[in-house]
Amino acid sequence: LEVRDLQLKKEGPKVSFAVRKGEILGFAGMVGAGRTEIVRALTGADPKYGGDVLINGKKVVIRNPRESIEHGFAHITEDRQGLGLMLHISVLENATIVGLGKQIKGFLVDIKKHPRLIEPLVQKLRIKTPSVWTEAVYLSGGNQQKVVLAKWLFAQQEIYIFDEPTRGIDVNAKAEFYKQMSELTKQGKCIIMISSDMPELISMSDRVLVIRNGAVDSELTGKQITEQEIIKRALGVKKMNNRKKLLKDQRILLAFVIVAIIAVVSMINPKFIAVKNLITIFQQISVIGILTMAMSMLLI
Repeated sequence: LEVRDLQLKKEGPKVSFAVRKGEILGFAGMVGAGRTEIVRALTGADPKYGGDVLINGKKVVIRNPRESIEHGFAHITEDRQGLGLMLHISVLENATIVGLGKQIKGFLVDIKKHPRLIEPLVQKLRIKTPSVWTEAVYLSGGNQQKVVLAKWLFAQQEIYIFDEPTRGIDVNAKAEFYKQMSELTKQGKCIIMISSDMPELISMSDRVLVIRNGAVDSELTGKQITEQEIIKRALGVKKMNNRKKLLKDQRILLAFVIVAIIAVVSMINPKFIAVKNLITIFQQISVIGILTMAMSMLLI
């Protein structure tokens, strides 16, 4: 998968990146940095202003989620109940709703006659459900998330987007997700993973893109992928350090100017640096200092 100059708004930044087969590309960043917005625009869930999407070197047009599915995208959204599932239909119907057409041909299909289609996935993912006829609303959060994953595994897609895949689920469900993600990479699938779980991001990602203000701030690989480095870049600390250095240089320059002015005035009027004059200046500064401290205490 290759994305070139993806632009969500006319005046917005252009986003470019690529994901190779068998690779997990992590998206890091602070909440609200624009990670989810980028993948939603990519899959046609949200409108975009411009940009190109290439799959296996060929340009594709994606205007809505249906077209993204046709081009092999699977989007495991961060809102599993609102966007990933239809809560009041069965596990069977949820899991087959996208990929049924690939498994059974025909204009009208009675899905209730085909529970065997997803029983292997239910066992593989260890989905705890009384039966495949149970409505998704009655499952635990972790099992609901597994049903979302089952839906896309059943559809046999090529590019998987995991948006906060393990948020709010238990340790066992997390382990199952990590296992399935590893298996997908072995099958040569592309994976984009958005995660705020730092250990998850560091351990699962081959590369990490740090998203900041809706743009790719930097790319981290290998030993660069550390919690400290990710946080520093997500917060823009590198740029802040440059600003601090500039401020420090400005203070040094100001001090130099003050010393130069004092030197020039002293040459013109030697009495300026007399002890009596310096004491008077210090007394005036002391009064101003005391007033400043008092005002600060009142504000606190």
